[in-house]
Amino acid sequence: MTPITAGPVFQCVECPKDARAGTSELAPASLSDSAPWLYSALSQLHDLERAGRNVPAVGNLRISDNASTQMRTLLSLIEVGSLPPPTLFPISGGGVGMRWHVGRREVEFTTFAGGNTVMAKLENSQLVDDSDFASDRPELNTYLNWLVGAR
Repeated sequence: MTPITAGPVFQCVECPKDARAGTSELAPASLSDSAPWLYSALSQLHDLERAGRNVPAVGNLRISDNASTQMRTLLSLIEVGSLPPPTLFPISGGGVGMRWHVGRREVEFTTFAGGNTVMAKLENSQLVDDSDFASDRPELNTYLNWLVGAR
């Protein structure tokens, strides 16, 4: 039997300077300098998911999996970095809402338990425009650009 011997061998390996996380939808928006509001939004969503419960005479404040997934998808599609942190809130029946407020303008996304989402623009608490969200339309960022234009 021949003994196996091994000696240390070192090879120089060059690492790429930009490591891209191509498999994550949140990778482009997760950079703190390009989307500082994102951590707040995801944290609030997580807290709502954990704290949700069925409250008698109020309704079911648990967020459905479809609504949670849709809200994460919405967050991953946002390209406007100069947003303030949003406010997230449960909607009776398993939905979740998200609202941004800048000056006299507001943009609100309402995601229902089934995952469908309605977007609305408000100015001075009056409805300016609303539409159903479809991931193939760029209205999401158009609404948010309108919001930050109030600054």
